[in-house]
Amino acid sequence: MPRSLEMKNLSYNILTIIAGIVVTGDTIIGVLVSLGLDLQKPNELLMSITFVLGLPIYFIDLRYSKRIVFGLWILFTVRWIVRCFGGNSPNVCNPVVWPVGILLFVAAALLQVSKLKRDKQHKLFNSSAKYK
Repeated sequence: MPRSLEMKNLSYNILTIIAGIVVTGDTIIGVLVSLGLDLQKPNELLMSITFVLGLPIYFIDLRYSKRIVFGLWILFTVRWIVRCFGGNSPNVCNPVVWPVGILLFVAAALLQVSKLKRDKQHKLFNSSAKYK
C-alpha cells in the first residue's frame, strides 16, 4: 500500500476515534443527567433514554451504514424534540445546547466526514487499481 494511502486511511480512522471519544463523553454526561430525572413521568423517561443512546447508536452507525450516518442525526433530532416539546409548556429551544446537544452534533459530524473520506479514498484506490 502506498505511503500516501496509508496517511489518508489514518486521517479518517483518527476522525472515527475522535467521534467515538466525543460520543462516549456525551453518553456519560447523559447517564449523569438521567440520574436526576423522575423516570415515572413518560417525557422524562423518554428524555433519559435519548440521553444514554449515543454510544450504542454510534456503534450501529459505525458498523452498518455505508456513507451516511443516519442514527446519530436521528437521535440528535429526537433528543431535540423530546427536550423542547416534552415539558408542560412546549417551547422552541436551542438544539445545540451544552453539553447534551453539542457533543452529539460534533460526534455525528465527525463520523459523517470520516465515512465520506473513507468512501472517497476507496473509490480512488479501486479506480487506480483498475488501470494498472
